[in-house]
Order: sequence, then structure tokens, then C-alpha cells
Amino acid sequence: MFESSLNTIASLQSRGSDQYPPGLFPSQRMHPFTNYCREDNNIFFSALIVFTLQQIKHQLSEDLGSEIDHICRKVISNYPLYRHYADNSTYNFWQSHQTAHFPNGYLLKKIPYLALPADSDDTSIIYLTDPGNYSLQDIKQKLAGHYQKGSPLSPLTPAGYSDLSAYPTFLGKKLKPEYDACVICNILYMVFRYNLTLSRIDHHSIEFLRRVMLNQDHQHSPFSISPNYNNSAVILYHIARLVGSFEHPSLQVLQEPIIDSLRRQLDRTSIFMEALLLKTSLSRFGISTPKLNDPIDWSSVVSDFYFFQAGMLTGFQKSSLERLAAKRFFHLKYRCEAYYRTLWLEYKVLQQSVVHIT
Repeated sequence: MFESSLNTIASLQSRGSDQYPPGLFPSQRMHPFTNYCREDNNIFFSALIVFTLQQIKHQLSEDLGSEIDHICRKVISNYPLYRHYADNSTYNFWQSHQTAHFPNGYLLKKIPYLALPADSDDTSIIYLTDPGNYSLQDIKQKLAGHYQKGSPLSPLTPAGYSDLSAYPTFLGKKLKPEYDACVICNILYMVFRYNLTLSRIDHHSIEFLRRVMLNQDHQHSPFSISPNYNNSAVILYHIARLVGSFEHPSLQVLQEPIIDSLRRQLDRTSIFMEALLLKTSLSRFGISTPKLNDPIDWSSVVSDFYFFQAGMLTGFQKSSLERLAAKRFFHLKYRCEAYYRTLWLEYKVLQQSVVHIT
């Protein structure tokens, strides 16, 4: 059951092409209202695949574990390409040379202003998969250091969160701190995974997530609290993964509200990948749900769901653009079949540990 899924994932890994270096997994960026579609050789999805496979490896056979190691080594060999050119301890979404942004693009690629700085999301995910020889406490301080106490936040920050000094998404010094619930979850996962010393910014970041759940902002205003993901099911998946993995008291107070929100969101969705994420999340807490059947048409699954997005206006950080920035027309959406199939494998592995409802 698991071998077939893992073999399919491995078959999607690049062996080297004009588009992708060996070891990366293909992904695409799309515009929801046009025919715009470009191959996108970011490290984000490939690193997420490594992270997810490593998390479930101990629940699989030794042979499958060896196959996972083989897949992961090929991805990790690409990490140096994505180190920030001025600081080799942080990472970029795209390769870090100046013309790497919007790969295979025609217009956006030619605008230097749109090149992304290093970011906390890719940096934390990469260190979760390969800690290397760096001091992770120093990496944590580096991610925190880009928040300057008293400095103005991005105008996209909701008023109910503006008093918090949480981890920012981007590490560019010219950018005002921008908060994203999913990014915060990934950083905190790194902090708890490696037992790093908690500081004020960690407690404020946890408080950010608490307010998300208290206000149900993942449902009411997902873009405001997660401009890079902007999907209720994806936000809940990230919070549940964090809360379900660590027993720290400050996280455990979120367990009851997250379970309640997962159940209600599951009743609302008709999208396969959203249901998959929500059911996987409930499995983390030992909660059974009706079993999902293996999709017959994966092409439909892939085309129906986007895990990540880039706001074309958010980088300008202008309050006058706040309302337009939230509009779907100004978002580029990202998808990756190999990652979706990895999430499917994760679901199957985790749901076997609970008695599912028929």
C-alpha cells in the first residue's frame, strides 16, 4: 500500500533537465483567472517533501525507509543553490542569484524589485530536514533579529495582532515585519524540535496562533493572518501539526480549539486535498474519520488545489493597497503533484494508527 505511493513520488523527482536540477520535484505557479502557468524550480515544495517523508519514516519498513533516505539525499544536495548570497545560513524560495526570481517568466523576471529576500519559512523547513553544522540557537536568533522592537509592521497586519512581536516571514531589512500563521508554525516547530531556548518572540508567536484560534480568523480572514497560504484547511493543518507534535503547556491549550475547528472545517469542504489535510490533522490527535479513497484522477486533484500563494501586491507594503492585495486576481498560486502525493502517503500512514469510521 505504501510502497506504490512512495514509488510514484520517487518517479516524479527530477533526474536533471533545463527546468530542474537533479533531485528537485517539479512545481508550477499559476494565475487563477488567466492561462498563465510556469514551471517553478523553488526549493519550498522539495524541502516540504523531505520534511514530511522524514516525519513518517519511522512508521514504515526498513526498505521503504532506505528509499526515503535516497529521495531526501537528492533533494538536500540542492540546498546550497538556495542559500542567501549575503548570508549562507539563511535560504531563499528561489535560487539566490539575482536573475533567479520567477523562473521561466517573461516580464516579472525582469523586475529586480520582485526578487525575494531570504525568508523564515524556507530557512526553518530546511533546518528541520538538515540541521547541518550551524548553531540552531544562532539561527533562531537570526530569524528573530529581523524584528526590531517598535518598528512599524506591515500595513497588512490585522489590528488585533499589531501589539505582538512575532517571527516575521521575510528577512529583508528594508521590509516591515509581515506575519503569517503557517510560517510561524514552521519556525516554532524548529524551535521545539531542537529544544531551543524560548524567548519573548516565541511566546508572542504562540500568542499569535492562540488569537487566530480564539477569533477563528483562519475562517473569517485567512489572507490577513496567512497571506502566503490563505487557506483555512492549510492553516489548520500547520497549527495541528505543531500542537500535535509537542507537549509544551503553551501549545497544549490550543488542542481543544484546534480539534473543534478541524471538525467544523471538514464539514464545510468538498475539495479532496482540503479534506485530506483536515483528516490527517485529526489523526494526529487519535480522532477517527471516514476513510478517504485513493483518487482515481490525480490530475483533477492537482488542478483543484493550491497549497501556497504569492501576493503580487503584498511586497509593496502600502496601506492603500490593502484591500486590493487580498483579491484573488492579484495572487499567483503554487501547486506540486509530488507534494500532494506525499501528503496522501502521510495521511495513509497516520490514519492506520486510528480506527477509522466506515
